[in-house]
Amino acid sequence: LSLFTKEFLDKLTVPIVIFQAIFDSTSSVHDYKVIYVNEEHRKQSGNFHTPGQYYSEFKDKLPPTIHFFDIFNNVIKTGETYVQEYLNLSLNRWFKMTLQEMGKDMISLSKVDITSEKLLERHVQFLELNDCATGLANSANFLKTLRQKVEVAKASDKKIGLIVFNI
Repeated sequence: LSLFTKEFLDKLTVPIVIFQAIFDSTSSVHDYKVIYVNEEHRKQSGNFHTPGQYYSEFKDKLPPTIHFFDIFNNVIKTGETYVQEYLNLSLNRWFKMTLQEMGKDMISLSKVDITSEKLLERHVQFLELNDCATGLANSANFLKTLRQKVEVAKASDKKIGLIVFNI
């Protein structure tokens, strides 16, 4: 990376790591090397990724639900941008990760903390189905549950009954 590019990336408020694919003698990718970590990533993650470090050295510390090596390979192979939201259980924070190709053998990884948005989304979902004053299920929740129960009854060829008291 050029000095200009590094200076530019260091000014961004989004954490960024740049990896370079390491090929074996058969031209297959066998690892990825960290070639750059911007200042914002260092602030948020400490020395989790350091230039010169290999993916194979820290892969066991990554969320097990995300298959980074396969995703990296797909981005390198197709050139398609990859975006995924995930929950980091050790930090109890939600992140949106974006992987983009930067030339034929380099990938940039950026991540944005979306915990606030996820909490707001959950709160809105709760309010859609519950009374905001009491927290009890509202009529929308009742109708949703009733539809589900009717579908289950139809699928199992059973009858259901409903008694309604309007107080």
